[in-house]
Amino acid sequence: MTRHGPGSQPPGRTPVGENRWPLVAVAGLLSFVAMLDMNIVNVALADIAVGLHVSAGTAQWAVLGYQDRDTAVERVRALVGAAARSRLEADVPLCSLLSGGIDSTVLTALLADELRLREGPGARIRSYAVDYSDQAERFTGDVLRTGHDTPFATEAGAFIGTDHSTVVLDPRSLLDPGHRRAVVAARDAPIGVGDMDTSLYLLFGEIRRHSTVVLSGEAADEVFGGYPWFHDPAALAARTFPWLLVTGDEAAMPMNPELDLRVGEFRDDTYRTALAAVPHHEDETPAEHRQREMQHLSLTRWLRQLLHRKDRLSMAQGLEVRVPYCDHRLVEYAFATPWALKSFDGREKSLLRAMGSRLAPDSVLRRPKNHYPATHHPDYNRGLQTMARDALSADAVCAIADETRIRPCLDTPPERLEWGQRLRLERVVDLALWLDHYRPELVL
Repeated sequence: MTRHGPGSQPPGRTPVGENRWPLVAVAGLLSFVAMLDMNIVNVALADIAVGLHVSAGTAQWAVLGYQDRDTAVERVRALVGAAARSRLEADVPLCSLLSGGIDSTVLTALLADELRLREGPGARIRSYAVDYSDQAERFTGDVLRTGHDTPFATEAGAFIGTDHSTVVLDPRSLLDPGHRRAVVAARDAPIGVGDMDTSLYLLFGEIRRHSTVVLSGEAADEVFGGYPWFHDPAALAARTFPWLLVTGDEAAMPMNPELDLRVGEFRDDTYRTALAAVPHHEDETPAEHRQREMQHLSLTRWLRQLLHRKDRLSMAQGLEVRVPYCDHRLVEYAFATPWALKSFDGREKSLLRAMGSRLAPDSVLRRPKNHYPATHHPDYNRGLQTMARDALSADAVCAIADETRIRPCLDTPPERLEWGQRLRLERVVDLALWLDHYRPELVL
């Protein structure tokens, strides 16, 4: 481990072509504070950047402030429909991800309707969902997950008329060392989320057997205000990245205190920099002001790692993912639309739910926001604890991680291991794999 003096290495940056990482940047990534640069993520973020252009957004605010609900719903319907149709152009087999949430269901319904217009009433789009072998019996809700996806995805597929498949994974495939190493190599950084990464990688591998392009409902939560932090008074009042309060990711990977990395200062500086980029309108209320900050943070910071994850893991399987909700015309309109319109029914994603009222089953329309699924099988937890225990035997890992705060997670009975504790172990395992794969020089 190399120690550099002040000014010798900008924090949070890695010189191109060098296998050198500032340790504070590694800590930031492990805690979901530092997100990867926009220019290394696929074209979707470039599209979003256009949609958030200050002059364009400001020019619309005065007009949209007086817009009625029906007009807003129809405008969203037109923009989402156009975005979906434009991403349907392909000369290779194409399909859709269908989780059973409103985002993917509305998108898949639009794609299916357009495909029938182009190819005839008998045309059916393929759709895919992922599930775990234990999920029906062992599902346990948490702050991010409200229900089992598969029944909703199956109902949505039947309602739309897709050729629907569910890829079911077991603990053995999720714990397979070869799969874990492939995921870490694909992500190119120690920022994984364990079984959620491995399952997505394996899902994409199964999809690639039949299709070359898949369309995803990613970004609808950022565009339409779907995350819990848009509606949680504590998150709205907090002066930090809102996902740190809701998901607990800030503490997921405790760092060795002997390193004295001042991650808190790094987090605060990063947050101030992010807020400084948010455009505002002089006539907006304090509540509207804060919601605009939350949406901008979500679109430009949180969404980065989601698109990076999806892009890296799909391309590792030779699959292209397209994200219609990232269309810059839709992002520009939604960002400029007042929060009162975006939440007019007192729930998340009001405009999307209204425009999709005839495209999805009632059960999906009423369903609360549900995060990407995680397995609850004790065998997975038991295997993860073994892998984390092995990871902590490496000096390089212990030099970075706070072993005293991680050890209690190893002693917890597997069936009682909570998701936050498990995420801590997932990061330890991925950190060990990353260090072994890349042998980076870590700079203090």
